[in-house]
Amino acid sequence: MKISSATIDCWRQVTGPNGYAQYNDFQHHHWEIGSSGAIGTALGNKLTYTWVLNCNGSDTSNGSWSAINQSNTYMDGAQVKIDTTKNPSVVVLTQTSTAVNNLPATGANPHSVTELSWPTDLTWDPLHAVPGTLTWRDTGQPGYQLTFGPNVWVPQGPGVPPLGTASVLLPSSYSLVPGGVPGIGGRDYSAQQNWQKLAGSLDLAWWSWTINLIA
Repeated sequence: MKISSATIDCWRQVTGPNGYAQYNDFQHHHWEIGSSGAIGTALGNKLTYTWVLNCNGSDTSNGSWSAINQSNTYMDGAQVKIDTTKNPSVVVLTQTSTAVNNLPATGANPHSVTELSWPTDLTWDPLHAVPGTLTWRDTGQPGYQLTFGPNVWVPQGPGVPPLGTASVLLPSSYSLVPGGVPGIGGRDYSAQQNWQKLAGSLDLAWWSWTINLIA
């Protein structure tokens, strides 16, 4: 059994205490994972992956921040092995290190966003049929919505005045922010580190992954 490719996603959202609307932090972490060697019980079966981050947030004291399509590739950044200490044994996919991995969010209060660690239940049966695909989605769904910046006049041809009849109003920007009903699915991440998280905040992480296996 080998991994031919894999993807992992996490949508994480933090909202202020008691639904405090002036504070939020939304993060979408995405990982594109490369191939492995034949999976066995030894350490050292390493994979390269690319981590992609999109996030934004704001609060009343520190203004807003964002990271749009930031990414980094880590050579041998993950490893896969059969863990025989479990009963029954399971295949485990883990990162080799996340402690020093971060990407920048910029804006009124720039800061680093730390790479999340993959869940400890990212495991599967060593006897899983190959070729095959493993998929997982946490219950519910991430609560987010697409929001648009202020409309601006955009000319629809060369030489057209900005406020001419051939100009149209279009959004100046767009972003994904927490939305819908707070607490839609996901895992409680309130014990995990987050940049400037307020005490009593609602902190949820919704995970999804696909692992493609070959012989």
